[in-house]
Order: sequence, then C-alpha cells, then structure tokens
Amino acid sequence: MLRGQMLSCTGWKIATWIPQVKDQMNLFATQVSREIPSLPASHLHKHAADIAEFKYNSIDLVQGWLIESEELDKKTNWTIRELMDCRDDLKQLASHMVLALTERSKSRIPDLLYILQKCVDFGILSSGLCGKKMSIPVKRSLLMQVGQGGQFVTKFAVEKDGFDLLDKFRVTLSGGSSSYVLQEDQLIQMLYTNPTFYEAVGREFCIIYDIFYVKAGTETIAESFYQVMNAQEKDGGQSQEVLTMRTKLDWCLPSIIQCEKALSGMAKLYIEGDKSLGLKKHFIPIYKDARIDSLF
Repeated sequence: MLRGQMLSCTGWKIATWIPQVKDQMNLFATQVSREIPSLPASHLHKHAADIAEFKYNSIDLVQGWLIESEELDKKTNWTIRELMDCRDDLKQLASHMVLALTERSKSRIPDLLYILQKCVDFGILSSGLCGKKMSIPVKRSLLMQVGQGGQFVTKFAVEKDGFDLLDKFRVTLSGGSSSYVLQEDQLIQMLYTNPTFYEAVGREFCIIYDIFYVKAGTETIAESFYQVMNAQEKDGGQSQEVLTMRTKLDWCLPSIIQCEKALSGMAKLYIEGDKSLGLKKHFIPIYKDARIDSLF
C-alpha cells in the first residue's frame, strides 16, 4: 500500500503487483498452519519457531482472548485464543483477501493498464533482456578498452529472494556476479533530465511514456488533490461548485510563495502607492515605542 502511494510509482505497476500479492497470500494460507513454514514464505519461516514459544524478536507474547459479549452488569464473556485458532483465522483472512483482490482487479483495473505494463514498464522490459550467453564474439583487446577489466555479461536473470515488490536482477559477469535492484524512479528521472539517456531511449518512446505516465497517475496525486480541497474548505459550509472551483484554481496555479515578482509588486504598491490608480501610501508595518525617539 505504501509503495503504491509513492509519487514515483507508475499506475501500471498495480497490474504487476496484484498477481504477486495474490500468489504470496495463497502461499501464506497454505503455510500458516504448519509448525515450520517453507522457505518461500520467508517471514513465516523466520519467526514461526519463536511464535510457537511465545516470542517475537525480543518481545514476550501472551495468550490472547476474544470478547464474545458484554452484559449490563459489566460481565464480559470471553474465549481464550489458542495458537491454532489464530492460525485458522489468518488462513481464512488470506483466502478472503485473495478473493477481494481478484474481484477488485477485474472491476477496477482497465485493460489499458495491462497493455502499458507489457509495453512501458521498466521491470517487464528488463525481464525481457534476461538470458545467458557463454561466448562473446568480440576481441578481448576491445573489451579491455571499454573497462571493467575486460569483463562482459554472461548471464542476466531475475532474482527471487522471498517476497518483494522490487524488481531484482542478478548480473553475472565473466569475473563474478552481483545482485542489483532496479531503481525505476531513477530511470524515470533520467528520461527527463539526462540528454544522453533520452537520445539512447529515443524521442518517440519518451513522448509515449510521458503521456501515459501523466495519465496513469498514482494514488499520491489523488491524495494531494484531496488535501488541496480540504485546505479550501471553509467553516460554515459552501456550495459544491465554489469548493470545486477554488480547489481547481489552487491545484493549477503555482503557490503564492513561488510568485516572487507578484509579491514584490504588491508590497511596492502597498508601501509606495500609485497615484494613477488612486492608491494611497501605507505605513511600513513596523511597530516601535514612541519613547525611543524622545531619547534622541
């Protein structure tokens, strides 16, 4: 949820993440009842033994209870919660979440996002480059001129290390391998700020990407708009039309703090006035004790 609210998150990432979350929740539902969950359920696998001993990291866990009813005489009926009861409820919760995600994705995610996911998502595009090459038909002397000690990529693969929404890849060079996380927000920034990267990607792709990047806005943009509307709401009530217009103006126009020229002009008119406009001068709003002048 928090990752989806980031400004750098593209709208079509949701089409990628929902299947991954559903797979993880299905795995969670099958593993949560086991004494030692399998390694792919990394979080459960790491803490299952400690939870069975009523420990979680350095925290002591206590037996839980479920309040069933409260009577008028302040008598409370409750049922003790065993570890198996909690596991059964978690299994049911995971199953319900998978069903809810399936229904929501079918009714709320347009087909266009799935098309954009395949065409312009940098994680998907990078995955398409994955492969293995054992020999490179290039002279070693030329490789030495490029750098990296004459090393070249022999394998490029997606790396799966537990559940993570980040796009991770393992790059194997002729002299070793390293794991990398695709910093998609940095790639997007380079499209707009790095001329060399812009030319390498191509103007056509950048134009298409820019259009859909704006149109497929994330929840961050919507939340920002709601905050602007909340700031424009006045006590005592106002019509929906007035609130809508004030919000749109505030959203579209730059902040008044950024309008240095306009602020300077208004301050000058306030202090010096303007005879042609019939504006009188105003005193500079500085307050001082009149007794100070009498001392000099």
